[in-house]
Amino acid sequence: MARLRLVKDQIKEIETARDLQLATAPEQGTHLMIRLLARVMGIGIETADMLVQEVLSRDLRDRRAVARFAGLTGSPDESGKRRCEKGLAKAGCARVRHGMIQLAWASAVANCLLALRHLCAQRLALGCQLCRSALGVSQC
Repeated sequence: MARLRLVKDQIKEIETARDLQLATAPEQGTHLMIRLLARVMGIGIETADMLVQEVLSRDLRDRRAVARFAGLTGSPDESGKRRCEKGLAKAGCARVRHGMIQLAWASAVANCLLALRHLCAQRLALGCQLCRSALGVSQC
C-alpha cells in the first residue's frame, strides 16, 4: 500500500507541474497545441499532452507518415485472387494509436452534436413543437 501511495503521489506531482507549466506560459512552444487539443470534447490534458509530445512535435512529412508512425495503416490480406483488408496494421506506437483513435471519435461525436444543434435551431425557428418540448423552450 505504501508503494501504491508513493506512485500516486508521484503522478499527482507530475500532473501538478504540467498544469502549472501550462498556466504560466500558455502561448509558449507546444503549450498552445496542448490547450487547443484539450478543448476538443472528450480529449483530456493527458491525451492532448501525449499526442503533442509524441506526434505533433515531430517533423513528419505528411498525413500518411503520421498514420504509419501511429500504426493506423491498413493490413492487406492477399491470397491468390482474393484481396481484402484485415484491419489496422498495429505496427506503430500503441499509445499514439489509441490517442489518435480517441481524438477521431471525439471529433466525430462533436460534429454530430453540432449538426444536431443546427437541426434543432432550424426546427425551433420553424416552430416545431417537438423540439420546443424536448429542449424545454417556451413560446418565443
